[in-house]
Parts: sequence; C-alpha cells; structure tokens
Amino acid sequence: MYLLEAVKKASELRPGAASEREVAESVWRTEQIYAERRGEKAAECPYPYDAPLSIEPPYDDAYVFYAAAQTDLQNCDTELYENDAALADASLKAALARFRRDNRPPRSGGFKTV
Repeated sequence: MYLLEAVKKASELRPGAASEREVAESVWRTEQIYAERRGEKAAECPYPYDAPLSIEPPYDDAYVFYAAAQTDLQNCDTELYENDAALADASLKAALARFRRDNRPPRSGGFKTV
C-alpha cells in the first residue's frame, strides 16, 4: 500500500472529518510506530508526495484504522475511537508477529548432549 492510497481509504471511512494532511500524518505515524518496533527509524512524512508503506497485506489496514481512530479522537467520538484503535492495534501486532517470524536470528547450534 502507498501513502496516498491509505489516506484515500481513511478519508472514505470518515469523510470530511479531518483534512487530508492530518490523515496523512496519522497514516505516517503508524509507519513510524512500525519502524520503531522493528528497531529502525522512519523518515519524515512525505505528504503531498506518495511513498510506499512497510506493512504488507493483509495487515496494511492498520494504517486506515489508526488514521480513523485519530480522527475519532480529535472529534471526541470515543466509541468509534475505541473500536478503530482496537482494530489498528490488532493489525499492527499481527504485522509485527509476522515480521518476527520472517526475521528470526540465526540459530547458534543449540545444546549438545555429552
């Protein structure tokens, strides 16, 4: 998924609730959180330019739900915020679990029986 695609999907979920720049910053904040948890550093938000995002399908809906949750929080809609935040958190945790599975440290040989 790309930044502008995620912004479009999040804006469709909450039409007119936030500016496109605010939604893009929320989407990019998800990218920064994912990068930090992987031990990397994400760049600054490239909006209005497009950029690829790191979370791969089927977990990339974390971007949309996180942006929707931030919009709900900004508009003081706590019920929708809780639902969207839970969905974003679940998707992000699943993406991180997949990352850990795919990037395990090399085995050191294990134990030897004497």
